[in-house]
Amino acid sequence: MSYYNGRYRRSANAEWGEIFGLKIESLTYEQLRELSFHKLMEFLEADSRIEKIAAEKLNKLGPKKFEIFLYFEHSNMLKYKFLMTTYNDVLRTRRKTFDSEKYHYHRTSFIHWGLLDESNRHYELQRWIDGKPNTLDSDGIDFSFLYKTYPDIAQKTVDKVIKQCNSYSQNSLINLIHTMPNSAVKYVSQKIFELPDKTVWLSVLQGDDKIPEEYIVKALRVAAKRTRVGKVSAPITKSILTKLPTIMRLEALETLLFNSSNSRSIKFTDIKTEDDIKELLFGSLIRYSNRVGRVVGLFKRFYIKDTTTTTNTF
Repeated sequence: MSYYNGRYRRSANAEWGEIFGLKIESLTYEQLRELSFHKLMEFLEADSRIEKIAAEKLNKLGPKKFEIFLYFEHSNMLKYKFLMTTYNDVLRTRRKTFDSEKYHYHRTSFIHWGLLDESNRHYELQRWIDGKPNTLDSDGIDFSFLYKTYPDIAQKTVDKVIKQCNSYSQNSLINLIHTMPNSAVKYVSQKIFELPDKTVWLSVLQGDDKIPEEYIVKALRVAAKRTRVGKVSAPITKSILTKLPTIMRLEALETLLFNSSNSRSIKFTDIKTEDDIKELLFGSLIRYSNRVGRVVGLFKRFYIKDTTTTTNTF
């Protein structure tokens, strides 16, 4: 057996029958049953009979043998429904073995999040909440699905994702913001702004129009004092910007237009023309005319097609 780019494949030695002109389809059902589980997995796509035989053998394999699933594309494996049903059933019926201390540090090698059904994902999620070894991909939780399907642990999951977030690790929080249902928006927003690390507050700018205006304003107050922010997906409106003090409004726009990762595609919902941006910055014009001029110039360059057309290009 050999491995290529993290995926399992047949090696030259695996062509054991073909050098004699034999094909896997030439074998009888009983002959196929004599093959090892690993060998059957090599030929899973070649013969429809193999899935059932592999599922039968799966029931008798030790946990470490499940590592073979690491080398297959999980999205491809899901099409083998009988085999995947058996895989999940085995995890449930032999849970005591899989949860034993002997396998704590190897859990992610044989329990694969991408192959789990709803029941087993719920179990792994509960283990993550309880601080036990688990295979949860916390960056890939669908919180809309979680709230709908498992409301009993959804709130605990949200609390832990937010609590664990810091300025160096925000992927799980960004995923939460993107996938949370409308019913959770207010709670999540409040919890984010209870964190002492204000850098994390900027994460709400990566949300969409679900984020309440008051929290976008708070995030822009932080952004105004930063030299760089990440992607800004939340809509930026006149109403939001006018809630900032005059100078802070200038600083926030400088950050958005000069130092965000998507300066050219920010959703300036109702800020469309040169006059719109000048009106917002009028209070800073006398004291900071050069800075205002740079902001207006960049806004025109990114968002106004030409001097006669004042339509936002995005």
